[in-house]
Amino acid sequence: MAMYPVLVGVGCNPAAAAAVVATTGCLDLGPASSAANKAAEVSGIDVATYFASYQLPVSVAAIIVIATLHFFSQRYFDQKDAEKGVKHEFNLDAKEQRPAPKWFAILPVLPLGLLLTFSSFAITSIRMDVVTAMFIALFVSMVCDYIYTRDGKEVAASLKVYFEGMGNVFSGVVTLIIAAQTFVVGLKAIGFIDLLLNSAANMGLGYLAMIVMLVGIIVTITMLSGSGNAAFFSFSNLAPDVAAQVGTATAHVALPMQLSAGLMRSASPVAGVVIACAAVANVSPIELAKRTMIPMLGGLVTVMICSQILV
Repeated sequence: MAMYPVLVGVGCNPAAAAAVVATTGCLDLGPASSAANKAAEVSGIDVATYFASYQLPVSVAAIIVIATLHFFSQRYFDQKDAEKGVKHEFNLDAKEQRPAPKWFAILPVLPLGLLLTFSSFAITSIRMDVVTAMFIALFVSMVCDYIYTRDGKEVAASLKVYFEGMGNVFSGVVTLIIAAQTFVVGLKAIGFIDLLLNSAANMGLGYLAMIVMLVGIIVTITMLSGSGNAAFFSFSNLAPDVAAQVGTATAHVALPMQLSAGLMRSASPVAGVVIACAAVANVSPIELAKRTMIPMLGGLVTVMICSQILV
């Protein structure tokens, strides 16, 4: 939400600004993403490799398409609102923030830097996982904060925010993982996965058709539930079986599944991010979802195409 006042301040329509903000995390990128970690896990590769070799090339193309479509889409909806005499008001309470030097902006990207440095892309003699990178970055951040504030108690107290965030992630993501594993075991028990793969083989469905089918299922569930993680985690464990069936690497199947879940979450009117951004712009979630739908569909098509070409 930090960018919302900036966008409105430079003259953007509050609804258009909210639509852009609602889609900033649509691709669910980076080693810190639970969905990216799950995709890397089922693909049998480390998350740094998954991010740099698979996510990044496809996402760069998708970001360009999404940004371009946002420009034209938001301008179109702004014109429609102007014709109807609809005006949106800025509705965001200013929160007091502790001052910090600008170079503190480097600290949040330290885990990513560590993961890419100690991987197959740089220093191969040491391999680092996400948890280790996070705690090293936490320690460095605490040291930097102490150097700046000279207040050990305040630095220690700030850890509460970190651990509260961890608790929120554990309560949400771990529950999803357990539920997803149970769901997949149930699908295997009733023979759904075998039926799916055998039907695909009998109908002569190839790699692309299977990808389209899986992505279609994930998109539908995401739109209805508003949760990309729930949809992806539920079906991500199918990726190895599908990849083996069609004769391709698991990452080639998992990548479009993972990215499509994040994209369509930002187009769902029941997604938390859409509801929150709609409240800030004083518009209904459905109206905001209309503004995000075209860029997200463009991003989805781009992901589907580029995941076959660039990786």
